[in-house]
Amino acid sequence: MAKKTVEEIYTGKTLHEHILSASDTYIGSTKSDPKKMFVFDEANEKIVEETINYVPGLFKIFDEILVNARDQTVRDKTCKNININIDKVSGEISVSNDGMSIPIEMHKTYKIYVPEFIFSRLLSSQNYDTKGKQVGGKNGYGAKLANIYSKKFIVHIIGVDSSNKKLEYIQEFKNNMYDIGKPEINKITGKVSSMTKISFIPDYERFEMKGLSNDMYVLMIKRCYDVAACTDKSVSITINGEKIKCKDFQDYINLYQKEEVSEVVENSDNDSEDKVPKTLSSKTVYEKINSRWEVGITFNVNSGDKYISFVNGISTFNGGTHMKHVVDLVITKIIEYINGKKNYKTLKISPATIKQYLTFFVNCIIEDPGFDSQTKETMNSRMSDWCTCGNYCVDVKCEINDAFIKKLCDGKNGLVDEVVSISAFKESRELVKSDGKKVSSLRDIEKLNDAKFAGTKNSHLASIILCEGDSANGFVNSGISVIGSEKYGSFPLKGKVINPRNSTINKLKNNKELINIKKILGLQQGVKYEDVSKLRYGSIIILTDQDTDGSHIKGLLINMFELFWPELLKIKGFIKCYNTPIVKAWKLSNPKIIKNFYSIPEYEKWNEVDGGSTWGHKYYKGLGTSTPLEAKESFKLFDDNLVQFEWSEKLSDDLDDTNNLSHLAIVKAFDKKKADDRKLWLKQFDKTNMIKYKPKMVMTYTDFIDKELIVFSNDNNIRAIPSLIDGLKPSTRMIMFSMFKRGRNSKKEVKVAQLAGYVSENTAYHHGEVSLQETIVGLAQNYTGSNNINMLQPIGIFGFRRHGGNEHAQARYIYTKLDPITPFIFREEDDDVLTYNYDDDRKVEPENYVPIIPMVLINGSRGIGTGFSTNVPPHNPVDVIENLKRMLKGQTILEMYPWYNGFLGTITKNIDSKKTSYTINGKYEINGNKVHITEIPIVDNNIHDYETMIDKKVCLTKDDNLKILDFDKPPNNNKIDMTVTFKGNELQKLYKDGSLEKFLGLTQNLTVSNLHVFDRNGKIIKCSSTIEILEKYFEYRLEMYGIRKEYYLRKLKNDLDIAKYKVKFIKEVNAKTIVLANKDTKEVSIILKDKGYPVLSTSINKDVKDKNKDNEKEDDEDNHNTLSYKYLLDMQMKSMTKDNIAKLENTMEKCQCLYDEYDKMTPRDIWNKELDELLVAYDDWLKRWIKEENLINGVNELEPVKSVKKKRIIKS
Repeated sequence: MAKKTVEEIYTGKTLHEHILSASDTYIGSTKSDPKKMFVFDEANEKIVEETINYVPGLFKIFDEILVNARDQTVRDKTCKNININIDKVSGEISVSNDGMSIPIEMHKTYKIYVPEFIFSRLLSSQNYDTKGKQVGGKNGYGAKLANIYSKKFIVHIIGVDSSNKKLEYIQEFKNNMYDIGKPEINKITGKVSSMTKISFIPDYERFEMKGLSNDMYVLMIKRCYDVAACTDKSVSITINGEKIKCKDFQDYINLYQKEEVSEVVENSDNDSEDKVPKTLSSKTVYEKINSRWEVGITFNVNSGDKYISFVNGISTFNGGTHMKHVVDLVITKIIEYINGKKNYKTLKISPATIKQYLTFFVNCIIEDPGFDSQTKETMNSRMSDWCTCGNYCVDVKCEINDAFIKKLCDGKNGLVDEVVSISAFKESRELVKSDGKKVSSLRDIEKLNDAKFAGTKNSHLASIILCEGDSANGFVNSGISVIGSEKYGSFPLKGKVINPRNSTINKLKNNKELINIKKILGLQQGVKYEDVSKLRYGSIIILTDQDTDGSHIKGLLINMFELFWPELLKIKGFIKCYNTPIVKAWKLSNPKIIKNFYSIPEYEKWNEVDGGSTWGHKYYKGLGTSTPLEAKESFKLFDDNLVQFEWSEKLSDDLDDTNNLSHLAIVKAFDKKKADDRKLWLKQFDKTNMIKYKPKMVMTYTDFIDKELIVFSNDNNIRAIPSLIDGLKPSTRMIMFSMFKRGRNSKKEVKVAQLAGYVSENTAYHHGEVSLQETIVGLAQNYTGSNNINMLQPIGIFGFRRHGGNEHAQARYIYTKLDPITPFIFREEDDDVLTYNYDDDRKVEPENYVPIIPMVLINGSRGIGTGFSTNVPPHNPVDVIENLKRMLKGQTILEMYPWYNGFLGTITKNIDSKKTSYTINGKYEINGNKVHITEIPIVDNNIHDYETMIDKKVCLTKDDNLKILDFDKPPNNNKIDMTVTFKGNELQKLYKDGSLEKFLGLTQNLTVSNLHVFDRNGKIIKCSSTIEILEKYFEYRLEMYGIRKEYYLRKLKNDLDIAKYKVKFIKEVNAKTIVLANKDTKEVSIILKDKGYPVLSTSINKDVKDKNKDNEKEDDEDNHNTLSYKYLLDMQMKSMTKDNIAKLENTMEKCQCLYDEYDKMTPRDIWNKELDELLVAYDDWLKRWIKEENLINGVNELEPVKSVKKKRIIKS
């Protein structure tokens, strides 16, 4: 065999030749393929599904001509008729339409007539430069493909030339468009309407056919009905001379159904004609959503999971983003509808379960739709590209209303029954696998101490004690000898029990705690227990720590049983809990006098009234705090310490059990869909309305939820939601208190692990130290995206932007101390006017600090509590200080945008958004086919996650449809420096259609609406804007400056008086005009009083209203607030010198100067002066930060930039 020449190996083809040789690329396969498709049944005038010999290429060229005619009705409202003729014998097909025709004139550039140019010149189209088009054609192939794949192709036009003369244009193309005949142009006189007609005989040999088959004929007829359904009802469409009766999309859906009368949902905005009842299947729902969307859905128990959709008249066999949009929306709403039913609230329903019964019909208008290929079987345009007008049009999305879903799910249709039946079956089948059974012995559950009666004929007398962890189990094991192991077993739970209401079946079936509980009690899924005879135990006893987390565990267990086995909760005492004190108090004078407290609010209330220094106190952080002896002593009163739960009565005998108070309370607390109910519930929280425990107590589940569990929920919010005043949460406030206690000016470093221990020791912190260590690290982090001002210094590896701070070193290796800027924010002068908390009579952290700037706006805050969450964005300290200064002067407030220190991108406000929102963009440069990225969006976006996202796009580039060839990402901790290399002209395409930033994840939206904070009174409020937060903070902080000034003046006056009378005292003692030798205390007091010495205290009461009460306290010599002569009598002999007199007089002079200076200043003046000092300190902080960042990034220069914004005055 002769070797091929280079010319034979490497050949080239024209586009015309390529279209003929590569049909799959342009029109689809030219071969017949058996396929199940919808066709038109002419005998019954219905659309039916049959398996036919389908030739995709032949169908496509027919469709191109048909869609062209339909497109003309969109562009030209004078087009009112489309006529289709399909000759089964000759195989000739013709499509004509009236209205404005193609101009019959010479194309000046290409020197051929315009019709010839349109129908034979490849890549020619009138749609290239038209944005926002709502037609099917786009790429300049269309009718040319039909011409190329035809033996004969005739263009017949009646129209006008450039001088408006009426002409007839006829041109014939033959042999796959290789032979182009000369156009025949005739003048026309008389009244003849304009029209365009295309007639062609496909090259059936290329489709491996002898002629037009019946299968393809009925498919083409069906396609004509498609077009009729997607065309304005004013347009008449005929097939072979007969008018298509299908007037609109609603009629079209009817062609798929048996004729029955149905209820049809109508949009109130529809024309009156649309409201006329139609003949539809009783199981079909239709709605014209808006001007761009029509949706019909059919329910059939034997047939479903079918999707018929059209985009601008194009039949999208394989659906696409438009169909996914509708299907996802409908399925989600159906699931919500079913789960909204009282009996199906926790039923897990898979989308596939619903889809198998539904057929979706969607007709939509999309601007400039994109498809996966020229065959246009799948639309792939993103939703953001569905509208090109520059604004997001209202009608772009398909908004399915609740009435539509209600009709679809109506009981008569049977959809809900079918979905519920199969979903419940699937659920029960999965969970049944882990069922328990009544056996006398269990050997395979680790750490279970089984009662001897368990699983026997006496099992109804046995109780299983479910403990909170191993330490609680140790407590039980220490005390079990008192009550015996015949009736009592124990099992330690690992952490918190799963909430099955909000869990998937997969999570439930793999949850070890649920499985163990089922086995221990012999519980079976789906069984309704009238009594406990089939169980291994007759009751459960919950033994947890007495803190709020323990209450939560009790609630979770109750919730589990209420969901799966509610009948058991109706058995009084089936669930019990065992109470242990959280605080013990004893009389110091007689330790045998002991008081036990079972909640912190109960203890605090007693301590305020009856407690005090005569009592000793011990907080029991957990059951592990108790000694074995205390456990035994507790179990001696075992029955007294038990609380039995009982089911509440129904609200009314006429209501079913789901309206029972206990059921409603449990659901309110644990169903994630009841967030709004929890908000109302928590707003009514009253810490004085707590459970008051007593021996052998009986409690309803309702009271447990509303009076005990609510304390946990409230504490959860306190831990998650920041204070508007200081921007802190309890744990961060405790850390700051501990750091200030070590000294505001202390330069001594401390290990993070040691600091966590110090905080626990010096505050009322009662949780795990690991969590505290993480909080300390968070206060010290200062990479871009963490804190705008870090209050602690990070000495060591505290994490970087690369992993969002998660790569910090272990707490035992890193150190911290107060940052030098912190004392300028949290002023020491405020310490004495704060309201402090007390723990065992020990002063601990304050209720709130009062920083001189609102730190909740500086560093922002996020948190998820119970019923409430918050997301306050951070702001530029300079902007906030500027506004505070303006407010101090009574000037208008300037708008503030979110701001992140070191962020190099832009933050712009979305003016047209209903809610306050911003667009955050990264920073990049384009060079050829490369994009150099130097900043990425900042919110919830670390460097590693971003790189992973781009890497996934790179990994998929084997697919020719994808775009990225390479991704270069030099390793950096904080610096963004990446280069993305695109394939071919993909970068230019993305840039041109405005989707580059979205494709590269360089843009994100930040909505600022969830602004929950605790106000000055400790109540959760929702602020409407960050400006409202600023205003509320300003009001309180200014008030506190007034209190501080009043206090500080009194303190200076007191210090001045002490120094003054000490000088006088020293002089008189030295002059021997006062002789105190051999005098008792009473005599000394009389002498000093006679000499004119006042009683003074070394500490001043912060309450201005109490300043006159100082003279009433003269009985407690050890109290610093007590008025006495201790300030004189405690002076040492060495202080009775002339040198000390000079020092005291100098002190007097300084106090007087400070007093005079402070007295002249208003609270506004003081605040303004301290803001100036803070600005200087912030400038120093910023210089230090830039220097440290440069060292990390290895660069010479880095300037933090402000958000791109336009300042506007928004409020006086």
